[in-house]
Amino acid sequence: MSQSNLISPDAFSSHLYQKMLRINPGIEDLELYEFRYGLNNLIPEGGWECVRLEDPASIEERVSKRSFYDSIQIKPRMEDRIVLDEKIVHLTRMLMVGLVTGDYLEEWVRSIFYFDIRGFYFLHRTEYFTTKIRAHFGGKPFRQFEAKEMGLERLQAIGYKDFKAANAEVDGLFIEVVKKIIAAKGTPVVLAIAGPTAAGKTEIVERLIDDFKQGGKKVTSIELDNF
Repeated sequence: MSQSNLISPDAFSSHLYQKMLRINPGIEDLELYEFRYGLNNLIPEGGWECVRLEDPASIEERVSKRSFYDSIQIKPRMEDRIVLDEKIVHLTRMLMVGLVTGDYLEEWVRSIFYFDIRGFYFLHRTEYFTTKIRAHFGGKPFRQFEAKEMGLERLQAIGYKDFKAANAEVDGLFIEVVKKIIAAKGTPVVLAIAGPTAAGKTEIVERLIDDFKQGGKKVTSIELDNF
């Protein structure tokens, strides 16, 4: 389908629905009318045909820069209601149109971007372990676990217990490593834990405190939220 033929919203959404089934398995849990409902906040005023596509290389370069993330507004407001950041909306529209027209390969979209089915937008996949980091740790991680968080991708809603279950093994290893450091170095120890909003910093600190207290150690925490 060419971009000049993106006139009918129903035809566009039907074609996109088929493409998105292969982008995020959670789309299978949506009926077409539910999928269309999710698109309502993304339909441009001038229609999908007004969306101008960038070449994949330019998109990759832009979303890989720190300036792209620094410019994103976390909770922009419009007429007293919280809306999606304009750059995220623009990126999502481009990827959706490019999938429908065939300008963007499904494999490329899946490898570079993550579709959040709960918010109905695309985000750039974060590469935590770069080549440089892997080389620093001898080319492989200290320990590997099954990627259980991948199972959260298709869920229409995620609660605290879902994240806790998915991260249980990783959190357990982190606590184990901290205890080994303390056993080797002794106390006092100052441990700084950093991460983005909702990364689980508070949870892991609370679990560390409980574990230390059970071991008879004195411990306290200092919060730096909203710094």
